[in-house]
Amino acid sequence: MSSKIEETNIFIAYTQICRRLPLVDLTSMPPMKSLLKSDTLHNTYMSLLDKQYPQMAISLCTTARRDPLGLWRRWGFQCLRAGDYPAARDKLEMCLKSKQYNQAILEEIINHLENCLPSFLAETIDFAELVADMKRKCKKQRLNAAEFDECVFYLTTYSSPVRLLQFFIRHSAISRAAKLALQHDYDIVYEGIIRPLNKTGRLSDLFDYINSNRAEIQIWRENLRTAVNC
Repeated sequence: MSSKIEETNIFIAYTQICRRLPLVDLTSMPPMKSLLKSDTLHNTYMSLLDKQYPQMAISLCTTARRDPLGLWRRWGFQCLRAGDYPAARDKLEMCLKSKQYNQAILEEIINHLENCLPSFLAETIDFAELVADMKRKCKKQRLNAAEFDECVFYLTTYSSPVRLLQFFIRHSAISRAAKLALQHDYDIVYEGIIRPLNKTGRLSDLFDYINSNRAEIQIWRENLRTAVNC
């Protein structure tokens, strides 16, 4: 009985969507009966999303009682790639609330913001494989302010102090890292600042910061003494 109700709901949602679609997109919609196949249903709502009908896609997905996580992720990354960061936050929040997938998706978000090509450049290249290869190889030396702030937002909201400190160190924001470190215990300071700086041979950056901020020198002396004794 429940499966019949579900089928009816899918058909009703499908009919409503078809009434609202322009003819050019309506012709690519599959026959109604084929929606009973999971793969066809999935491809249909993903196609609606890619054709810029996100609300219709979400409606069909939820009516069919499918997990909309993949849709929210895809929609969020569309916004992220377009540089619409406020919209991306709203969509990706739906994924990041899922304890099962949130850290993997967070990693994907940070990797995108740190390593992606500028959107205008990606759009001018027709060869998808070439773009993918360039994205893997083109590691940006410096994030712009908006990208940096987005990374800080996601790491602050959904990750740990250690990962946020490591991000600051990775992008040479020593002052930001040091100020945040004062709020945390030694273990977090070590993993977030001292260890990555020591690993990359950049402890001198921290010493330069300490010398220019003498009021904090006693705190850092204790942290560095502990690090040496470990």
